[in-house]
Amino acid sequence: MNRIAGLALSLCFLLFIAPGNRTLSEIAVAQTPQAESPVQSRQSRGTLNISRVPVPRADQVPLPSMTNHRCHILPVQEGHGARARGETPIRPDCDYRNEQAIKNFAATDLSFHGGPVMVAAQHTFMFLNCSLSCWGNPSEFLGDLFVGVNIPFIHVIDQYVNSTASGRYITNGNMAVELNGTQPHTLTDSQLRALVLQGVKFLFSQGGGGGDNRMYSIFLPQGQNLCFDNSSACYCPDNNCNGGSFVFCAYHASFDSTDAVGAPIHVIFQAMPYQDVPGCQVTNGPNGSHIDSTNNVLSHEIFETITDPDLNAWFHDPDGAEIGDLCAWNLINPILLNGASYAIQKEYSNQAQQCVSVPPTQMVLTKILVHPDSHHLRLFNLKIDGVTVRSNINAGSTGILTVAPGSHTVSETGGTATSLGAFETVIGGSCAANGTVTLALGDTKTCTITNFDHFGGCTAQRPICCEPGDGQNGCQMCIAVGNECP
Repeated sequence: MNRIAGLALSLCFLLFIAPGNRTLSEIAVAQTPQAESPVQSRQSRGTLNISRVPVPRADQVPLPSMTNHRCHILPVQEGHGARARGETPIRPDCDYRNEQAIKNFAATDLSFHGGPVMVAAQHTFMFLNCSLSCWGNPSEFLGDLFVGVNIPFIHVIDQYVNSTASGRYITNGNMAVELNGTQPHTLTDSQLRALVLQGVKFLFSQGGGGGDNRMYSIFLPQGQNLCFDNSSACYCPDNNCNGGSFVFCAYHASFDSTDAVGAPIHVIFQAMPYQDVPGCQVTNGPNGSHIDSTNNVLSHEIFETITDPDLNAWFHDPDGAEIGDLCAWNLINPILLNGASYAIQKEYSNQAQQCVSVPPTQMVLTKILVHPDSHHLRLFNLKIDGVTVRSNINAGSTGILTVAPGSHTVSETGGTATSLGAFETVIGGSCAANGTVTLALGDTKTCTITNFDHFGGCTAQRPICCEPGDGQNGCQMCIAVGNECP
């Protein structure tokens, strides 16, 4: 039985249960969810429990208070929808930028504008009037993307969130929500946000469920249109959306509201209409257009949500393009993620200054100086494969350096007025004692070079150190030449 058929068969026997009360232990989060602990391994596929939640028709109930709405759309492909008529993609009012860059890179790169990023997060699925199989295998795909095996594609993000740790992003593999209830043919964005909020309140009946470490994807069934409030920007491949234009395939967004107990909450989500339509679909992929189209756009939105959740973090000046926009529809077909083949777009890397399908292979070389001589400045030149990568460093790190996959050797020489003969040198971290290290494609490894200062602050009259200092202070016992340490 193939993977897709197995998933479909297992879904036929899903039990729809209410969430329990278990604590999420995989990542440190601000709230304790009332859902089961997330699952990260592919052994969990087919175990997604979907709770059905009745919801009223969105246009027949008052909207909750929702403020500070920000959004960013993925326009339809060239030659489709409004673009087929030569129209410039319309952007809704919530898709705006005010922040000035506080850290610029090359003109083609993303700039940092000071807003939060999602360093670690739990993802939860929501489905409207249809369960998982209506969109193929998005939960399995996202688990494969997050685990970072085979091609560690998710680690392209590391450079933007300042973390290289594995397992930072997880799927809530044991719990999802299916919102059930007749809806208007064309939902508005505010109505969709209200539906997302109902799902969050169901999952977190005791409050919470928001913040920069949680995100939700809400999937709309085939035939469900979606338009932004007070805008003609719509997802409507049937061209029947109250005069709006088929402008976008999906978007990510955030807003503020109140949780199940009335406390403030910040909700981050991706709006995922049905993607297997001209203008949004992926053809000739390994899983068929139904699955590949969904996964490609979901990947686009996930990468952008993590690096720019509130539209004030990482984006390209002056057009506001995000990590996925700069590479939209530029596919890797196929890409192997956790043993499964997919067809998804590349993402932009500032480090590589281009769209990439794998993160760069990286090294960090850190200098540690133990019981330094307080009377002399000790300086060192750090090298990788004989090439100096940091000159006259006393302590600290080289920062992240991009290297070729394969074997490398780290070493050092004495810097200005510093002789290595005055030190015992120990190489460690990911490097062997002789300084060698091997990196696979996409690896990030840190090596350390530690120097123990034999003099450690001793005087010319008593130059020999018997008891090293503590790293902050110099030698605790100095003796003259010719004497022996006790």
